[in-house]
Amino acid sequence: MLKACEAQLQRREHVEKRLQRRSEYINAHIKMKRDLEFSPNPNLHKREHALSARAVDCVLAPEVTVGPYYVSSQLVRDDIREDQPGVPLLLDVQVIDVTTCQVIPKVIMDFWHCNTTGKYSGFSAEGTAGLTFNRGLAQSDEDGIIQITSNFPGWYQGRATHIHIAAHQGATVSSSKITGGTVSHIGQIFFPESTLEEIDTADVYKTNRVTRLKNANDGIFSQQNSGYNALSTVVKLGSKLSDGLVASITVGLNPSKDYTSQLNGGAGGAPGGGPPPSGGFPGAPSSTSTSSTTTSSTTTSSTSSVPTSGTVSRYGQCGGTFAFFCCASVALLTAL
Repeated sequence: MLKACEAQLQRREHVEKRLQRRSEYINAHIKMKRDLEFSPNPNLHKREHALSARAVDCVLAPEVTVGPYYVSSQLVRDDIREDQPGVPLLLDVQVIDVTTCQVIPKVIMDFWHCNTTGKYSGFSAEGTAGLTFNRGLAQSDEDGIIQITSNFPGWYQGRATHIHIAAHQGATVSSSKITGGTVSHIGQIFFPESTLEEIDTADVYKTNRVTRLKNANDGIFSQQNSGYNALSTVVKLGSKLSDGLVASITVGLNPSKDYTSQLNGGAGGAPGGGPPPSGGFPGAPSSTSTSSTTTSSTTTSSTSSVPTSGTVSRYGQCGGTFAFFCCASVALLTAL
């Protein structure tokens, strides 16, 4: 099925449009930087580096476990960093229908990942109850493109570095809630080992005392990568790692599938509400491993504050198999 999409994804007009959108996203980020020492990577916008064949025609498609760290009420926003430290990461995702090979607009994508020390927001056992860092939701445009800014994730016991995603279709987003719709994809995005080895050397990630698990040793990576591609294409924004990274990937989904109950069932697991589902899942942290992700006061997450970028609102899953949440919207200042 995905093989049939390669010709469509490699069409010049398709690639050029995506490359243009990616360049606009990167340039907007760079323009806001006030670091006079910033020197853009000369390969940043070159097609062979920016959108390799892997990023364009290899598709992240198999459904994998949602994991125990999903929170069903998140923030609608395009910047999920808040005040967390880390290497800036621009995520450039395109969503396609694997049955038609066409891009899909108006897909509402959940993103969530741990911080540099391996902690997820929103869980009392992590000391992050009520916090929202590194979580957010954004909608694909008419070209099926979703662009969201975060910091490069850290890692925790038993897992390779990754970002969780879940795709909602047919839902209606307002300032306070998301109503209806189904979840047509649950997946995880991974990164090349060469990138991860560089991240290991960055001071802000050295406070993580857990030994990072390589992709090849992660069961979920093996599942996600089997016959497809779970690795994003990563390029440095500037001459230094601290200038940031841009990661591109194509996510393939089948709109007729419905994983709503699986996503809902994964919410509120190990850190705050008990262990993962019976039997666990490959490569997942054990119910006791969370506490081992930090070993001193220097590795605790910083207190999260309301972000100062974008227009942000909380949403609740209303109707269907989800519990009802309604939260007030919050207007925010604009600054990246």
